[in-house]
Amino acid sequence: MARNLRLPMGEIDLIMRRGRVLVFIEVKYRTMPVPIGASVSAHQWRRIAAAAGAFVARRPRFQQFYWRFDQILLTRHHWPQHRQNVWRI
Repeated sequence: MARNLRLPMGEIDLIMRRGRVLVFIEVKYRTMPVPIGASVSAHQWRRIAAAAGAFVARRPRFQQFYWRFDQILLTRHHWPQHRQNVWRI
């Protein structure tokens, strides 16, 4: 639905939709393998959640949808890691 969405309160790398679920995805690239949970702080997730709220507020048809916050970690010479539902409001 959107990529690299920049709003005053935060940025969302990818916004996807599946049925009645909106998925807000944070994508990180690291040159060295790191634990996927260590690459995004709670402060960053709060900013992403604020941007997600602004995105939905501007689109009334999505206000009854469920939200999910996912993370994708890309590392050179490794398969991408995808964690679903890593943050809750």
